[in-house]
Amino acid sequence: MRSSGYMDENRTRKVACLGCDLTGVAVAADVAAAVDRRLPGPVWFSGGYTRVYGTGDFGPGLGALFTRAPLESRGHDKATLTLSIWGLSDADFFELTSDWLGWWRTLVDGGAAVVHPVGGG
Repeated sequence: MRSSGYMDENRTRKVACLGCDLTGVAVAADVAAAVDRRLPGPVWFSGGYTRVYGTGDFGPGLGALFTRAPLESRGHDKATLTLSIWGLSDADFFELTSDWLGWWRTLVDGGAAVVHPVGGG
């Protein structure tokens, strides 16, 4: 995949901004607790079905968890974790998303990833 981006001072291709949607089916409260433990940084928003985290762990980056069942419930339904990532090389981006997908698949049934540019970048 050819991403949008720029070259840094060492002529390493950097990703301007990419997103990775991790999808699957899980118990909402279990996946929310696991993401709380894994994704460091402040919670920027938390609602009944959505939680958004800021993190310096990758990039800077954002993580947004969306669940079809309420986050605090034992409902077993669709869940999506969107990671928005800035400033990584293509290789670092794909290493990061592979790591996250491996972890995600331990939490959900049918875990998959979709990578896409964010914000028209």
